[in-house]
Amino acid sequence: QELLDFQMNDSNFMKMIWMSQSLVRKLRKANQSAATAAMAFTNLDSTVSPEQRKMWESEEHVAQETRITDPSAMDIFDVWLEK
Repeated sequence: QELLDFQMNDSNFMKMIWMSQSLVRKLRKANQSAATAAMAFTNLDSTVSPEQRKMWESEEHVAQETRITDPSAMDIFDVWLEK
């Protein structure tokens, strides 16, 4: 039992010691991914017409309003790809 306690304490201690480096590495990766995603969104957003944007916003509003009573209203957020 004591050996198991020692190993668990050591494991938890090592997790705590290395947590900061892990979080820094993950933050850097997240920042890079966020920049890439922002660029992709800007490219996509620039191709959408104002009418299309208005229609999407109204569909989103309806889905958010009715999602409590009708969860299938959120299906508009599913990705539909034609092959």
